[in-house]
Amino acid sequence: MRWKTTIILMLLNIVTLYGILYLQKQDQNKNLETRNALNTSIIDIDKIEIIDKTSKEPRILERQNGQWKIISPIEWPANLFAIQRIITQLQFLTHEARFSIEEIEKTGQSLADYGLKDPNITLKFRDINGEHTLAIGNPTPVGNRVYIMDPDQKNILVVKDSLLDSIAANLEELRTHQIFNIPLYELNKLKIQILSPHNLKIWLSKNKDSWSFEAPIQANANNILVDNAINQLLSANIHRIILGDEADQANILLHQPLMKITLEGNNQKQTLIIAEPKQQTNDNKEYYAQLEDNATIFTLSTKPFDTLQNAQEGLREKQLITINPDSLKNISIGQARKKIHLQKLENGEWQLINKDASGKLITAAADNKELANIQQRLSALEIISFVSDAPSNSDLENFGFNDPQRIIELDSDKKQVLLIGGLDPLSGNLYAKLEDSPYVYCINPDVLSFFPINELYYKMRTLDKLPKGAIITKLKVIQLIPNEETLFEQSIDPSNTNWETALTNTENLQKKSILGIIEDLKEFKVKNFLKNHFENIVALDSETQLPWTYKIEATALLPGGDTSKTNTIEYYFTKRLNGVLQIGGSKEKDIIFSSDQNWIDHLFTFHQQPQPTNQSAINLSSK
Repeated sequence: MRWKTTIILMLLNIVTLYGILYLQKQDQNKNLETRNALNTSIIDIDKIEIIDKTSKEPRILERQNGQWKIISPIEWPANLFAIQRIITQLQFLTHEARFSIEEIEKTGQSLADYGLKDPNITLKFRDINGEHTLAIGNPTPVGNRVYIMDPDQKNILVVKDSLLDSIAANLEELRTHQIFNIPLYELNKLKIQILSPHNLKIWLSKNKDSWSFEAPIQANANNILVDNAINQLLSANIHRIILGDEADQANILLHQPLMKITLEGNNQKQTLIIAEPKQQTNDNKEYYAQLEDNATIFTLSTKPFDTLQNAQEGLREKQLITINPDSLKNISIGQARKKIHLQKLENGEWQLINKDASGKLITAAADNKELANIQQRLSALEIISFVSDAPSNSDLENFGFNDPQRIIELDSDKKQVLLIGGLDPLSGNLYAKLEDSPYVYCINPDVLSFFPINELYYKMRTLDKLPKGAIITKLKVIQLIPNEETLFEQSIDPSNTNWETALTNTENLQKKSILGIIEDLKEFKVKNFLKNHFENIVALDSETQLPWTYKIEATALLPGGDTSKTNTIEYYFTKRLNGVLQIGGSKEKDIIFSSDQNWIDHLFTFHQQPQPTNQSAINLSSK
């Protein structure tokens, strides 16, 4: 029986608790109701009208299709923050005093004493309960309070003047300042119509993440430039609303507009019509404008819109060639009948392909670094100006495309052929076009120097490379003119010494150069190749001929344990022509080259030393 008693007591306690909570809630609701200024619940307001005696027309705001708009005195999207402030003030409006009209009349007062007989401001609003009217009278003598008459027009209430502040917002505060309200991520079309001085239509469309021109040409647009232009349009603000006589003048100009700009996206479209004011200064330049199907006229800054008048070129893609390095297989660089062929092997290395006089195919290793430079230069090749979108055959001939200075073919996932024509006589830039496209551009004239018709330019810059583990056992530096003299000669036995130890007593600067020569002989690099044939006298031009000034002789012990397995190395060098130029050559490789900077520095050490005679030549051969 005890457990039954316990359960009954628990149930009674629960009922009592709920009863207390219910009574508390009822009491709170009663208190709230007694302090609610309008004695009604304000739910889902969809229209607000503010009648101010200082304004010619009422300010009317209405929610249409879920969006708040100003209906009067202009048509324009409303500022949601300003609207929400008014609604919040009405929903949470409380009074601090209430007295009926009968009470004030008994004391000999009237509505005029409270500013409510002919109120300066009347607020009307509509919600699900119907339409309501609030008359707002004078401020109270003490405190930040104001008198209002409730919607039943039976009582005068004293409320905080924050309601008055919210509904006293002027037109500038009630409207949005932005012109377009289509979100950026929804936009897929930009249309620009330049009506003055000539009718030009520029249409751009977006496919996935890429913008392209549809009119007046079909070409790629620069995605970054188009997005920047659209962002400027979306962030453009109204300067001022035009009313009165100025609106009549502006309306005349807008019937002959300067341009129209249309943004489209997700089944919505907005068109801005722009006209130029008759009088304006450079310091404060504005355009008259209005949205299509909207009578409101306003002014805006010219800056975001002036750039669009040149959109056909200003927003166009200026990158001439797009390269996918992974799919690039062949490059050919030609002029007339001469052509350089470059091919990428399966291991990623590049090779030169040519034919000898008999037509036999000849291959040589190409310089991978230079090939990377070629791809980078082509990818970075920018259009300086757009010359013609529909050239005639005679135009193409005048531009030099009947005999191009360069024909650069790229074989990758798509084949691209770049033609580089003649010079524009006015700008000094080069004409260029893609073979499968009619458009003619101007590019930087320096591009010719980047793609010479000389296979030696593309040849691998490593002339010789010793096997790993090879050791230089003998080195001799010889001065050939005016008389042949040995500047340095030394050999080592690698089984018991090394070059660092053998050169212990050598002057530091020369020691550093000798060690550098020994290291660079293991992998001999050149700056670039000059001639594919060794000559005893280097002819730089018809007037300049240089004899060989220095000769490097070396012996390398090849790996494998056989001391008789050696390799003889021999290179020739002219005198240093300047700090970065010294000619070198190899009889064995039958080549003449421009020396790598390391070799110029190594040999200069001997050049600046007092020139020895044969008797004073260094001869420190190890015994």
